[in-house]
Amino acid sequence: MAVRVVQPAPVPTAPSSTGLPVTLTLGLLAGLAVGVGGALARNALDTSVKALEQLREAANAPNLGTIAYDSDVPKRPLTVHEEPQSPRTEAFRQLRTNLQFVDVDNPRKVIVVTSSLPGEGKTTTLCNLAIALASAGSKVLVIEGTCADPRSPTCSASSVPSG
Repeated sequence: MAVRVVQPAPVPTAPSSTGLPVTLTLGLLAGLAVGVGGALARNALDTSVKALEQLREAANAPNLGTIAYDSDVPKRPLTVHEEPQSPRTEAFRQLRTNLQFVDVDNPRKVIVVTSSLPGEGKTTTLCNLAIALASAGSKVLVIEGTCADPRSPTCSASSVPSG
């Protein structure tokens, strides 16, 4: 079968692709759309707890206390002992009091402090709470180490004297 040319193709006089400004604009809009879509997807898939109300709903239990973040904790972890009048110390006292009155008819003898990852402040929380409990006259025994946290034993088993 023979191909017959009806009309020869004209020689182009201008580039056939879009110009640089159009390409940059389309790339910017596409990048913006992908970025916004990714941010929305990440927000929709985020299951972390960011508010006390979310925690209350997830745990289906009352909040017994809130200890505020303090960037100086790595330098001075025993807030309750070193700064007896600070707001952070008062938060540990409030936690202590709330723990003592959770179920007055069946007082707790064991309290477990745990978290999902190492380095989240279990030891600091445990030691400060132990000091707060001991200062209220409770007998306190802190156990941490190979039995309790084999990942990072930083506070060996010790007894905190009451009073």
